[in-house]
Amino acid sequence: MLNEQDKRIVTMLSSSAFLAYVENLKLVQAALELLKSVRIGPDGHPAPPVRRVESHVGNSNVRYPSKKMGFVVDCESGRAEYYAALHFEHDPDVLEYYSQPATITLHYQSAAGRALTVPHTPDFLVMRVGAVEFVECKTVDGIEKQAQAQPNRYRKNPEGRWTSPPAEEAAQAHGIGYRLWTPAELTPQFAANLKYLDPHYHRLAAAYLPDHYAAVIAYVREHQGISLDALVEHFGSDAPGLIRWMIVQGHLFCDLQHQLVSESADLLLYSSPDLIRAAQHFGPGDTPWPTALTGSAPAPPQQASAAI
Repeated sequence: MLNEQDKRIVTMLSSSAFLAYVENLKLVQAALELLKSVRIGPDGHPAPPVRRVESHVGNSNVRYPSKKMGFVVDCESGRAEYYAALHFEHDPDVLEYYSQPATITLHYQSAAGRALTVPHTPDFLVMRVGAVEFVECKTVDGIEKQAQAQPNRYRKNPEGRWTSPPAEEAAQAHGIGYRLWTPAELTPQFAANLKYLDPHYHRLAAAYLPDHYAAVIAYVREHQGISLDALVEHFGSDAPGLIRWMIVQGHLFCDLQHQLVSESADLLLYSSPDLIRAAQHFGPGDTPWPTALTGSAPAPPQQASAAI
């Protein structure tokens, strides 16, 4: 779990927000029961993964401390699942995500035509705006090899996207969707940002005390859309490392999908991920933003989300 200082930025849905979410999606009872079993375990906290992640040759486990979820997310693959977790963490459409959430049963034929019944634990259960889905993460090379060995389990649809018909059928029994995800779905900018920021992801959350970054947050709230260069000019030459650490820790936000963190002159910073979208309606930098959007309390993401 996160410490008390970090808990203030956790964005998991409240009980009332969760009920509104499932009612809005008109989820069937099976989906509701699945979500409840994953979100709330016997001890009242999110249920642990149904199976332990395992290391493989050439690959290692990654334990990612998620600010969005408020706990450590176990990733079995440093090349696929870890990148997916980072993607979910920074995607404002993703509300919650859970690793190794449940085991489903797949029915399909082998390449030789033999009927198979296979247990399968998807890598993630993802609650996003407009949908709930199981997500299985694969590298492009990995899924191509598996598709050759198991052509009835993995195949490309007419749009060229990898799918798993038996897994989709099994997920439908729970009233949710199923999707295969590869790092190829990342924008080139986002993939480059993950690599560039990787050293900061592995720094301890206590690397900087609140006294170090509270003034930066306050300044960005008053100058939404300010560039990293302008922020550094205001706070001094020691600020770049702090600011990049704040992006990783979820204290500051930028469009990681389309802007490069390494190109500081063009990188625009906000106090909430929701404000990245709202930026098209309000001017950057010194242009005043409505206080209903930016707020002044310690939890701008929740305030901005409600306001928008």
